[in-house]
Amino acid sequence: MKKLLSYLVPLKGKKYKSEINGQLELNWYEGKLMLDSKNANYSYGALQRALSVGLQGIGKIKVKQANSILILGMGAGCVIETIRKDFQNNGEITAVEIDPVVVDIAKKYFNIGRFFKVKIVEADAFEFVKKKDVSYDLVIVDLFIDKETPSQFSSTEFLNNLENLIAPLGSLLFNTVNIRGKHSERNEGIIKLLSKSGKVEVLEGVEGGNDLILLQKN
Repeated sequence: MKKLLSYLVPLKGKKYKSEINGQLELNWYEGKLMLDSKNANYSYGALQRALSVGLQGIGKIKVKQANSILILGMGAGCVIETIRKDFQNNGEITAVEIDPVVVDIAKKYFNIGRFFKVKIVEADAFEFVKKKDVSYDLVIVDLFIDKETPSQFSSTEFLNNLENLIAPLGSLLFNTVNIRGKHSERNEGIIKLLSKSGKVEVLEGVEGGNDLILLQKN
């Protein structure tokens, strides 16, 4: 019933309290269940649409043919749904999510287990990229606490470790916040560092609030 009514008016759903993300909400909008933080969409709404635009920017064939994919910041798994359904990718996916509350929500309400060849890792993405010695054809970074990306994810240490995880000729989609219609100083630093590894493109103001930094590695 909520699904049908949500086509007429957005409906608030169950609320959760997370030590990491604060207040989380399950809300219905236009027939779709979404996960929201206090001030932002976390999964299956504007965020899913924005990440889909970024993946299209990388290239449908390239995404489809990626044999290994790393997602830093899984949320409830909307980008996994997009990769599988819209890009027909059958590769191995490793999804890193620090918040156990979010992982539980993804399993209970969004049936994340329906997707094959997906490994969920409950870990801090900053520490995860330090320790990994494998490479991925596609890396997606979507690391937010509410509307902010923690500062460590724009540090030189993190970006260097991240770049080392991208396979030769691999791709990166890095979701950042659009501030008053322009790049932030932080984003300029990310772009400058990543440009040393290959071709960088920025899709500005996607879904109104996201700047998507795309890297095609040499």
